[in-house]
Amino acid sequence: MTINQLKQKAKETGALITKRDDGNYRIKYGYKNGVTYVSGLKCYVCNKSCIQAWTSWKQNRKATCTRECMDRGMFHDKQHLHDGKWWDKYSNYKGYMCRKRKDPITGKVVKSRRHQDNFKKHYGRPQYPGYQLHHINMCKTDDDISNLAELTPKKHQELHTTYNEICKELMELGIVSFNPISGYYINKKE
Repeated sequence: MTINQLKQKAKETGALITKRDDGNYRIKYGYKNGVTYVSGLKCYVCNKSCIQAWTSWKQNRKATCTRECMDRGMFHDKQHLHDGKWWDKYSNYKGYMCRKRKDPITGKVVKSRRHQDNFKKHYGRPQYPGYQLHHINMCKTDDDISNLAELTPKKHQELHTTYNEICKELMELGIVSFNPISGYYINKKE
């Protein structure tokens, strides 16, 4: 935060800013104690003069002048600190293996699913607009290219419907059953 931003914040909220004897600033909201800001700092991304809340400064956090610099700095730090590996880590999200990061320019979270990444890597293009990727063996975490099929939404729904019909027949034959505790279909032989 810059001193001008602090003054703008005080103007909008009706707070009182005082410069302390040590050169730092204190913003006070009505009857509350307020917040002390350390002055004389430089933004570690763009090297502009800025201030930082005393609690953040005490925790040795890096000072930034704006939210944009903070986002750029976080992206920059993660790239160097983890040597790019932080982006490659997938985690399970609603059954799919996903990864995400914050775009340093737009500040928006960019999400990526492993099956879509594998498809793009193999074919050199993303799936066609409006098309969906179907997991042939119905396992959302099996993202091998041989297990993926690019389908229209209508065809994709038809495939799931036929799978549901087969599942019903397998249950009637006693080959599989549903375990309500785990929430999965299980093979009765196990």
